[in-house]
Amino acid sequence: MAAYADWVHTKESVSGTLVTSDAYSVVPSVVLTGEEAEPRSFILPRHPLDFAGGGIGALLLVGGAGRFRASDGAFVGGAAVPATAMQAATVYGGGFNWYPHRGIALLSSFGHMVFDAHGANARPTENTLIVRFHMVL
Repeated sequence: MAAYADWVHTKESVSGTLVTSDAYSVVPSVVLTGEEAEPRSFILPRHPLDFAGGGIGALLLVGGAGRFRASDGAFVGGAAVPATAMQAATVYGGGFNWYPHRGIALLSSFGHMVFDAHGANARPTENTLIVRFHMVL
């Protein structure tokens, strides 16, 4: 099992207006096949894919949540347009990764993002599904 988290706080002057923002994320993961888990890195399968020998590679289950929020200053000073820009977004997601051999991975993730508007016009909720093949030579 492994996890990582981050938090970012920014302050900047945009056209003379102070704009602050905060963002955080938390991402836990667990290797279902018993290998060592390390955040944001390849898993080295203890039993690489082998149809004759019964090896299935390594399987990793990942979850996560995060949020971004900009201060009201972004909307009163002209840095963002209140009618169209979102003030905050919250995302939840999960993924399943398969590492059949050293340096090869099939990675999949699903995300669900909810937006909060500064005004009354929030963007619709977005869902994403990403599947990719990754190979390190």
